Formats: sequence, C-alpha cells, structure tokens
Amino acid sequence: MLSRFGKTVRKLRIDKGVTLKAMAETLGKTSAYLSAVETGRKNPPDKLVRDIAAFFELPKKETEDLKKAAQESRSEVNISMMGFSDAQREVAAAFARQFSTLTEDELEQIRGLLKKKHNN
Repeated sequence: MLSRFGKTVRKLRIDKGVTLKAMAETLGKTSAYLSAVETGRKNPPDKLVRDIAAFFELPKKETEDLKKAAQESRSEVNISMMGFSDAQREVAAAFARQFSTLTEDELEQIRGLLKKKHNN
C-alpha cells in the first residue's frame, strides 16, 4: 500500500519518465530502499525529501506539498495482511480499532509480550 508520500513520488517519477533505478542511482540510494519508502515500509527522512525535491527541481509550493506528504506518511502505519491467517487479520483489525483506548498499563503489557516474543 502506497503512502501519500509514496504516491506523490511515484507520480512524479512516472510523469517525468524516471525509473526507480535511475532515481536511486542519482540520489546514491538503492532501488530497494526507495521502493520501501514509496510503499510506506520505511519513513522518508527529511534529507531524502529535500533530495527528491531537488532531483525533480520542484518549485517551492510543490516542495512544501512533498514535505507535508512525508510528514503525513510518517504518522501512519500500514500493515500488509497478504498471506496472514484469518485469526491474524482479526487481531490486527481489533488492535487498530482499540489502539486509542488502550491504557498505559495495557500498552506496557503488549510491549512486554512483543519484546518477549522477539527475544525467543
């Protein structure tokens, strides 16, 4: 799923006829990294946003729009549910729906469970 920033950058690339590989080489990044940024798997750092704006020689208004898209994308978490079981999808959806209502204690319990799982 593309983030707003990813959609914006991908549209710029397509409109200008620039491949992901060509942009990556010019910016000194890997195609895999830029792809992860476009798809929202990685957040776009400020320097990358500035570098992309410079790469496309964006005017001030479009540069500001790109910065806003990056900021918005940083505040979102996207999880691809492809290949997950029904139970996993159900838990992820329930978690997303209830996230804002969780207490600090509940968040700490979840954090502890995930940390324990990660260390195994």
